[in-house]
Amino acid sequence: AAKFLSYPIQLQRAARRIKAIRQKCLDCTCNQPKEIRLCPIIECDLYPYRMGRRPDKATLDTIKKFYEEKP
Repeated sequence: AAKFLSYPIQLQRAARRIKAIRQKCLDCTCNQPKEIRLCPIIECDLYPYRMGRRPDKATLDTIKKFYEEKP
């Protein structure tokens, strides 16, 4: 039988994943938080999550538009 996780546990796991992404971005920028905000590498899979939270719809739309315009 499959075990179902309770809602709070799912949120905790999601939060840990996003924090891990933020740590990777800090590693990539030599622990310079300002550089994360200024990151020019929009092709990075972690780019939308670099600020340590889920991206909002406007951010996702901007990234989608970027990829549509890219040859």
